[in-house]
Amino acid sequence: MSRKRGIKIIGISFLAVILRSIFQTIIPAGQQSIFQPSIFVKKGILPIAFIIYGTIVYIVISYIFVLVQRGMGGSPVTKGIKFGGLCALMWAIYLCEPLPHGSLMDMITYPLADGIVLIILGTLLGKFVATSTFISRKGPTVKAIPNIIIIAFCFTIARVFEYRVLKIYSSFPMEPGITLIWVIATGTIIGFVFECLSSAIESKNKIMKAIKFGVVVFGMDLLFFNFFMAIVFEVNIGGLFLRTFIDMASATIGCYLAIGIENKFLVEQKNGNN
Repeated sequence: MSRKRGIKIIGISFLAVILRSIFQTIIPAGQQSIFQPSIFVKKGILPIAFIIYGTIVYIVISYIFVLVQRGMGGSPVTKGIKFGGLCALMWAIYLCEPLPHGSLMDMITYPLADGIVLIILGTLLGKFVATSTFISRKGPTVKAIPNIIIIAFCFTIARVFEYRVLKIYSSFPMEPGITLIWVIATGTIIGFVFECLSSAIESKNKIMKAIKFGVVVFGMDLLFFNFFMAIVFEVNIGGLFLRTFIDMASATIGCYLAIGIENKFLVEQKNGNN
């Protein structure tokens, strides 16, 4: 990657975090008493920590876009809007996770604020960073449904294990029904995002393709998303890592199984035609 492109990514990421900081000032303050404030809050340096961490997060997301945009169809701006929209979708569903400290207002304001910024980030990346490719790519079709179901199933099994065995922080003990609905919806969206970007992820084999999505495209995004919480609150870092790792692993396994079944189906279909 050229130095010029790197400078553009840093500049776009910084603009994105400044916009997100402006949105933060107009989001109503939540009323939660479960967590203690983080060391950044106690020392009065939260805005600085937020800008530094947020810039790093957006830089990482930008480099993920650079990784996949070459295999995406459409104009550079279209690629950016699509990628930003998919990131916004994943962030929105995670921001809607039923948690004891959450509120209905937070589930509206934060997805809106983060979603708008991610779409703007993607648009700017498409305009100033993406390259033109002459590839015709179509979105997921009905044939993608089994793959999405497999990924959602793996994610659901992993989350139930986290709730019942590992007892991770969640609303599952108080609201198991709502929590499970969220889990299935989240797994479905992860599967949908994979199907949207699957053809753009270059890989020699299904294992590497699953890892590139589960660990890099989805995983790095999730890792940095989860640790925004540690900037504001005093939380269990080990618990956050465990939650993130298992979500990444379940998505990777689900993608691997989906790719394997799809490849097997294509081979059988090809043999049948012959």
